[in-house]
This record gives sequence, C-alpha cells and structure tokens, in this order.
Amino acid sequence: MKKTTWIYLAVLLAGFATNSSADIVANLLQDPGFESLTGNAPDTTTTPWAAVEPTKFPISSVSGTSATQNYHSGSDAVVFQYYAISPTARFYQDVGTQIVAGKDYELSIWSLLGDKSANAAHTNSTTFNMAIYTSTTVDGTYTYRTGVFNLKPTAPDQWEQFTTTFTAENLSAWQGEYMRVAFTRPNNSVEYRLYFDDASFGEVSVIPEPATLGLVALIGLGLLAARRFMLM
Repeated sequence: MKKTTWIYLAVLLAGFATNSSADIVANLLQDPGFESLTGNAPDTTTTPWAAVEPTKFPISSVSGTSATQNYHSGSDAVVFQYYAISPTARFYQDVGTQIVAGKDYELSIWSLLGDKSANAAHTNSTTFNMAIYTSTTVDGTYTYRTGVFNLKPTAPDQWEQFTTTFTAENLSAWQGEYMRVAFTRPNNSVEYRLYFDDASFGEVSVIPEPATLGLVALIGLGLLAARRFMLM
C-alpha cells in the first residue's frame, strides 16, 4: 500500500506542475492604462505615474486613434517621445505595498514600436527594461533590486505584451520593503518611438486548470481502489 500511495502522489504532483496556471490576484497599479495622464505628464511631480527625464518632456502621454494605433485600449498611452535621450529616461509608479514573504509577483505591460525616425543617425535598437525598486519606507529612497532587460516588440506597429515573474526567492532579501515598478529605455539614438499601455503588477496565485481538478479526482479514486485491493 505504501509504495502504491507514493506512486499516485508523484503523479499528482506532476499533474499540478503541468496543469496549473499563474494569475495576478489583484492589479496593484493605479491608472494602469495611463488614462489620467495629459500633455507632458508623467514627470517628477505627477502621481500615480512619475518620470525621471534627462531633458524636457522626453516622456509624455499620447491620445491614440484607430489609424495610428497609439493606444492598446482606452484612449491614452505613454510614449518615449524623443529618439535621442541621454542619459536614460524612466517612468515609474510607487506601489505603496510591501513585499510579502513567500509571494511571487508578476509585472506586465503592452508595448509598441512606432514612428520610425527619418534621421540616419538613429540606428540603435529600441528596447526597454522592466524593474523593481524597493525602499524601507513608502516615501524613502528607492534602490534598484531586480529586473529584465532589452525587451523589444518583434515588429513595428504591433502591440505586444511583455510579462515577467519575480519569484519569492529572488525577492527574499527585501521582504517588508515597499515596491516601485519602473520602465526604462536604456538606448540613445534609437530607430522608433516606444509606446506603452495596460500595465499590471501584483501577487501571483496558482490556479488549477480543469484537467488538474480531474486528475485529483482520478487519483483519489485510484487510492481508494488500491486500499480496497490491499484489504481483500
């Protein structure tokens, strides 16, 4: 009986690993679609989205139209407006939430390459980074902790979603600290403007797929049958 039980339990664990999906419990970001931004926002004074800008207004809001597809949903997005930005520009949001021990966090955003530059000097790849910064206090100094780099939509004028998961193990050194999520364009003199829309960030939960629930029921029946067989 003991050997049979372990076999079924191994199958159960394998089923959970292959038939479960991760989903955000709740989006912790305010104005995830950038609908509250107008004009030259975001900047160092705006909330919930703010920006670090090396020159005047290199990041700005944009109202899209169906013709230019400058937005993914709603009617607004945010864009790295200038092709040449030096040093690096970044927009971000202070989440106001502390890292919880044992929790994974997912960060996602839609991005689009648009408006190819006519300047022959603008040849660098148009990429961006997504990162988490933390601070010991909600209004304190935020320090870079972890991120993903050199992300790029695969084709111009097509919205593409970029998603990454920051694991509990990866964030364990900063449990209890407050989080900031940031989006950075690291390169200067790039080929395209870079648009963003529909961001999300939050704790990740594992949700069993219907196949997993069926597998649990099947294994339960198998264990019961094995027990009855051993008692005969």
